[in-house]
Amino acid sequence: MGDIRRLMFLCLILFIVKNPMFGKNVENTSQTPPLEASIEKLEIGHDHLNVTWKPGKFDKSSKQPSGEKFYVKYRIQGEEEWMIMKNTTNATGFMISIYGLKPATTYEIVSVSDHVGLPVASKSLVFTTAGR
Repeated sequence: MGDIRRLMFLCLILFIVKNPMFGKNVENTSQTPPLEASIEKLEIGHDHLNVTWKPGKFDKSSKQPSGEKFYVKYRIQGEEEWMIMKNTTNATGFMISIYGLKPATTYEIVSVSDHVGLPVASKSLVFTTAGR
């Protein structure tokens, strides 16, 4: 009887090694894009911006995730290149300060939700920093 148990144990180990998804919730690893985040509030200065945003509200019936990574990106309006602010979550929630902006300049900003490498950007907002 001991040999059968050892054989079953070895088969189980082999199964686990050959199946990396064993024991994982397959629903959470689906290739479904996340819900769209939204920018809630902008506090604009002459050279900085405070951004408050929130992820999309999860709904069990849709099975669409809120996202596992979040960030904000911005650019001077009309330019191609985005500046990306990673790690935009902190102890007080979804808020980040962006410094080093040019006074009296118009920018575009979006918040991004990312799930398994599928990013979804919010609607862009346009703002102008205060002039000097």
